Amino acid sequence: MKTTNFLFALMAVAVNAQPIDERTAEVEIFPTLADSGAIDARSIEARAANLQFTVWDNINCEANGGGTTISAADATSKGNFNSAQKSIKLNALNSGYHLSFYTGRGQSPSGSPNLRLNSGNVGNCWNYSPGWLSWGLYSGP
Repeated sequence: MKTTNFLFALMAVAVNAQPIDERTAEVEIFPTLADSGAIDARSIEARAANLQFTVWDNINCEANGGGTTISAADATSKGNFNSAQKSIKLNALNSGYHLSFYTGRGQSPSGSPNLRLNSGNVGNCWNYSPGWLSWGLYSGP
């Protein structure tokens, strides 16, 4: 009996329901962050990793000039080097990210980077005579 009464009440509500007028349909109940002013394009860009580093196949960083500069913005960016890179200079990296270098291709050995850098290491140079073969950018300090 209670189920029947519930169904009749539900049908009565549905029959009496009125369409939403156009003004109400245009109202956004939850404004987006961009519309509320809480976030803008510049702050989105600032939250990107903003990674830039230069690698050399010799052990002297900038002493011999040249080098290859690599840039990335997204965490989980990864790459392999064509040949072993023996020196690295971190040019830029926002806080909240870290850059790892590996002695094997494909970020191997897994979970064991040979070198891990963060924003506090910007401007410094590292040397490793056997050389690095891959790199990975990750979120987290």
